[in-house]
Amino acid sequence: MYDELVAQYKSERKRLGISQTEASLKGGVSMFTVSRMESGESRPRLDIFVKMCEGIGFMVAIVPLPSRMIEKVVIEAIEEPEVEESKEVDYDNWDYISKED
Repeated sequence: MYDELVAQYKSERKRLGISQTEASLKGGVSMFTVSRMESGESRPRLDIFVKMCEGIGFMVAIVPLPSRMIEKVVIEAIEEPEVEESKEVDYDNWDYISKED
């Protein structure tokens, strides 16, 4: 997975026309760090990688997997909303009135 992130970083850096030197300056790391990471020779710590991504205008985020998002939607669809049947709306006053009143 780390290799995929680095490949995406490198691809976006190149797409934006940012050199390794410029990326290193913007990311606050040495050009050696950028070069070694992109070539697979090293793996910077996560905090360094995040700084490097921010330097070229990207952020690293944790996003739920589609299966988790689908599960949440299904659970919300299955759960019945609580409905208070003892109240009705007074459309003249837009307020709730209890049927017991």
